[in-house]
Amino acid sequence: MVKTVDADVQLLIDRLGQDAHVLLEEFAFTENGQRLSEQEALRFITFLKEESTKKSIH
Repeated sequence: MVKTVDADVQLLIDRLGQDAHVLLEEFAFTENGQRLSEQEALRFITFLKEESTKKSIH
């Protein structure tokens, strides 16, 4: 089975090492079509960074 990732999602994954505020400027974070607040987006970015670290360790 081949997994495919949306190009924008892959770009975000590739850039997770950047400062979260830089990512906020480059990406629009939404849920159900509504833009997340800055605080919500920062929490989401933090979550993604933590999860990506877990995946690379195991």
